[in-house]
Amino acid sequence: MFTKERTYLLKAILPYMIFVYHSHLYDWDFHLVGAFVVAIFFFMSGYGLETKRTMGAEFINKSFLLNALKKLLLPLLVPIIVYLFLRLSNTSFEVIIDEDIKKYQIILPFTWFVVTLIILYLFFYIAVAISKRIESKVNIFIYSIILEIILFNLLGRFIGVPGYASVTTTAFIAGILYKNYEKGIVNGCNRHALGFTIILSTVMLLLTVYIQAHVFGNFDRPLTAFVWSLCFMVLYAVIPAYNPSSWFGGFVSFLASISYELYICQSIVFVLLGEKNQYYPIVYLLSLFFLCTVVAFGCRYLTGKIFAVSAR
Repeated sequence: MFTKERTYLLKAILPYMIFVYHSHLYDWDFHLVGAFVVAIFFFMSGYGLETKRTMGAEFINKSFLLNALKKLLLPLLVPIIVYLFLRLSNTSFEVIIDEDIKKYQIILPFTWFVVTLIILYLFFYIAVAISKRIESKVNIFIYSIILEIILFNLLGRFIGVPGYASVTTTAFIAGILYKNYEKGIVNGCNRHALGFTIILSTVMLLLTVYIQAHVFGNFDRPLTAFVWSLCFMVLYAVIPAYNPSSWFGGFVSFLASISYELYICQSIVFVLLGEKNQYYPIVYLLSLFFLCTVVAFGCRYLTGKIFAVSAR
């Protein structure tokens, strides 16, 4: 079963895997790393929202939606100001408009993930509203969210949504479905641990090899994101958890608390570090990890101070 400690560990580790992917060091092919990590994030988002919904549909209301959007948007303010300051010091505003503003992102590079999450939150809210109004023996909510995400995938091709921003959203559905059948899945895995581990690991390996062979050309097929994220999270849910009261647990909790800021602040550090060719690869990577952690913590701290004052 999922606990806070299990999600904390993923939230602590996954941003650093994204940094490796975006650094493009050693000429290694990390394109699958980014796709898998994003799929896991979307899975956890779907799982978390569905957990709240199963507590009672009244939890998913306009107030919930506004609070969720605030949590996504308010932490962007400080990083955007810092990023624009750094960019304007050596780049014209016209270039920034073309490279950073006229894209599927919120000024900061890599924030396409945030834009997509906002869309998914809106879809989730609409699906809950539909399911409240329609009484049926089938789960109208799940059918609604699946239909909305399928439409998003199809329409995204016509309205300029990047392929990687739409197809991995199927992992969001996987998270919702997993929550609905979690007890049965976990019980089955516990009773037949070895068999489930072999089957799920084999499926994940075959999918990875299949994609790596460029049969699809990229990780841009919705079904792959759905199946891979589901297999991974089922395996992850049944392995032994770490001790949250240990020093390691405290460190993981700290990194998990700034996980979102780590993701949105990475572009600032890439600008600060400049050309990676002037560094030894390991020095660049360690500097990236350290600076991202410091900048993320600083931005989170400043955001808390700013909005604490404005709320008085």
